[in-house]
Amino acid sequence: MSLFEGLGRIGRNNKREIACIVDVLINERNRYVSKCRGCGKVVLHYNNFMTTFNEGDFESFLNYVSFLHFESNAVRFPNGKPFITVYTCHEDIYFVFNEEEFDDFRDCLSQVKVMLEVKEILKM
Repeated sequence: MSLFEGLGRIGRNNKREIACIVDVLINERNRYVSKCRGCGKVVLHYNNFMTTFNEGDFESFLNYVSFLHFESNAVRFPNGKPFITVYTCHEDIYFVFNEEEFDDFRDCLSQVKVMLEVKEILKM
């Protein structure tokens, strides 16, 4: 049983809550993305960060990242190295990547997008 699934958990108010039943969209190396079958909540765990999105915000995030290009969006940080800042729907959460990290992150999200499309087709 993973951190994100199971029969239940103790919530913030010390009451037992029903945990989401998730579809794992990717689970490899330092990448984990799942989506709840009921509420549509998406958990994105990449390297050392984890955040959640509602279904619509995650779809917008996927589209936004797919249109970003490192070369045209990167800026030099004080250490002299170029980094790209990726904004999220959470006004105080930004992801900052060097080129190699960004390419890997985009690849991860591209795979997730394909998995979501496959799952949608299989529902029909």
